[in-house]
Amino acid sequence: MRRLGPIPVLLGVLLAVIAARTGHVLWSAALAADALPQWDGAKYGVSGVRIADAIRRLDPLAAVAEIDRHELWPPLFALLEAPVFIAAGDEYRTPLVLTILAAVAVVLAAWWAGRQFDPDTGDLAGVLAAVALAASPMQHLFGALVMLEAPGALLLILALGSYARWRRTGRPSHARSAWIATLALFFLKYNYGISWLLALGLCESWHAAGSFAGVRTWFAARFERLRRRGARPWLLATAATGLLALVAFGSRSFDVGGVTRRDIPLGWPIWALYAAVVVRFAATPRKSLARLRTWLGGMDEAHRGLALWVGAPIALWMLVPRHTVGFFTALENRSDGPPLLSLDSLTFYPRAFVDGYAWAPWLGAAALALAALRICTLVRARPAVRPLLVALAVGLAAALAHPYKEPRFLFTVAPLLWLAAADAATTGARWLAPGRVARPAGVILAVLLAGGMSLLTPPVDVPRLRNGLAEHGVPRSVRPVLDAVDAGTATPGGTVVIGAWNGLSPALLEWHGRLRSAGPGDPAVARQPRRLVRPAEASRLAERAQESGVHRILVLDLVAGGDAWRPAWETETSWLGSARTALAHHPRWSEVSSIAFPESGYSLRVYRSTPD
Repeated sequence: MRRLGPIPVLLGVLLAVIAARTGHVLWSAALAADALPQWDGAKYGVSGVRIADAIRRLDPLAAVAEIDRHELWPPLFALLEAPVFIAAGDEYRTPLVLTILAAVAVVLAAWWAGRQFDPDTGDLAGVLAAVALAASPMQHLFGALVMLEAPGALLLILALGSYARWRRTGRPSHARSAWIATLALFFLKYNYGISWLLALGLCESWHAAGSFAGVRTWFAARFERLRRRGARPWLLATAATGLLALVAFGSRSFDVGGVTRRDIPLGWPIWALYAAVVVRFAATPRKSLARLRTWLGGMDEAHRGLALWVGAPIALWMLVPRHTVGFFTALENRSDGPPLLSLDSLTFYPRAFVDGYAWAPWLGAAALALAALRICTLVRARPAVRPLLVALAVGLAAALAHPYKEPRFLFTVAPLLWLAAADAATTGARWLAPGRVARPAGVILAVLLAGGMSLLTPPVDVPRLRNGLAEHGVPRSVRPVLDAVDAGTATPGGTVVIGAWNGLSPALLEWHGRLRSAGPGDPAVARQPRRLVRPAEASRLAERAQESGVHRILVLDLVAGGDAWRPAWETETSWLGSARTALAHHPRWSEVSSIAFPESGYSLRVYRSTPD
């Protein structure tokens, strides 16, 4: 094991001081906000609470069942949350330990990754990227929220840096580190993992082909080898055409919040093809296993590790149909943004980066320009920095091509952009300066920059952070509403709540019920209306509920002007208006209570079914 010199140790200590002080500010701001999690944060948190409860009860089957329930997002974050819940309790703020630690660790990881890309000027490039991330407003915001962005950015940097280190050293242990980080990234969030795996595949094919121009020939040779081994091109072409037709012309219907979903999810035909391959493999086990052993035996140790550490776990996970369906549903997500080829769409993420990811707009604009120049030199770039540029290009292309756009979707791409911009700056400086000066000058600048930042006040815009936490959180004034819903949910499955939305989600209702529950078992959880009727049939909710054994319906309403009001309320609950109206006039349902919550602006009406 190579010993670190005094300069890397000094830089690591200085950056750790910067990261720790920033993390302390994030923790203080999150505690002061005392906000409840919105939809995504609540669903991540309550899953971890379920696993923690199963472990406390020594019920491994319940824990496995909860892991298996993960469809649209994989289970790693919930598994990481479970021991934290067991140690610190099930409160809403408990998982913040994980996200703030991830946001802090990203600063150190960026510096470490910079050292892997360039042994000569990597210290300076890594420090530049680390300082930019330590001062990033979006990094602060999502480090203080129970979301997957900060852990995703950390795992991506670790996977990328480990891969670059392996390509530089050739050590199988370094390759194994890259594969473990890659697997963790995939099982944290599908789109993070698939984007990096695509970049990884491109880098490996480039390395195998020997040149960028040879990549196309390399892929053609692999396709021809598959054809000779029995693959039928016409069958593959037919399947691909059918999937493209389903993407383009498949029927869609409205779901919660006006979001469109496919009547036939894209994952079903893909899983059917996968199942056919598995059945064919299992039909001749000896022959299939012999081929598999031959295939693995023809690989070097590093690539065999890629197949076993990454490919095999993903293949096993996708054997469950709902995992495959959820995977493709998560990748497709939804269409909710400007027209794809419009100026607004093409400039959405550059504007988001300048406005939200950079400490100052001029710094964001400069970083974008430098990163763009660096990507333009991709073909001639040093082999060590090539994985960074490929990953950045793939991430940007995926973000720009996807019709659903939000500033947070750039989160895992932003560290790559900062690293590429820093590498462009240091490469330019090295080109301008004599080679004998570049190394010591870069190290001195890195130490001065890290030392100066460690002495200054942490670069956190606290008022902006507080505003962001308020915008992305549920105000504490909603707690009495949650208490009332929990009190009105008498038995599991016997109650339906309508009016849940991003600001008061089903997962938040369940999490709150678990916090109030005194017993060791699961609390009574209300059913969701979409499990009884399609949104287009919302007016029939009352009838379907009674037919399904539901005896109580809770109706949430929110008026403008209250503490919890957001314009999204009207959009996300618009399809339930007909259900509310039909319920109010249905002869077999009667209103038994109505409660107003002036501080938050909510009201809750309780309906009970009457016998025939």
